Amino acid sequence: MRQKLLYASASLVMLLILYLSWLPTPRLATSGMLPVWITAWTDDSTHDNIRTGIPFLFLGLLSGIWLTLQGGTWRLALTTWLVWVGLALIAETGQLFLPKRSFDLGDILWAAGGAFIGQLAIKLMALFRKPGRPY
Repeated sequence: MRQKLLYASASLVMLLILYLSWLPTPRLATSGMLPVWITAWTDDSTHDNIRTGIPFLFLGLLSGIWLTLQGGTWRLALTTWLVWVGLALIAETGQLFLPKRSFDLGDILWAAGGAFIGQLAIKLMALFRKPGRPY
């Protein structure tokens, strides 16, 4: 059951990333699907790149949990991280075909950092948790 919940959550976040990345305008308030307090923050020009790292942080957390439950190796963790970087690359490449959007290497770097921090946070929590305690 946990596996299905992790897969469903990660799939939802991935679809949301692609949908929001491919909106005709970078202003997320136009999507009509996010609360005003979130769009006020994301549409502020000072948060242009960092806002990309937030959903990838969640993907990193989800994949970190999955890796911990699977007893994943560092190679699997690296592969998973590379998949998230690839997703960011796909999202940014899609913006090349939208007139009001543009490819931004900074977004890919923030996405990579967010995914890495998410995976690392779960790994550190797993290292320091008390034996015998459930997650």
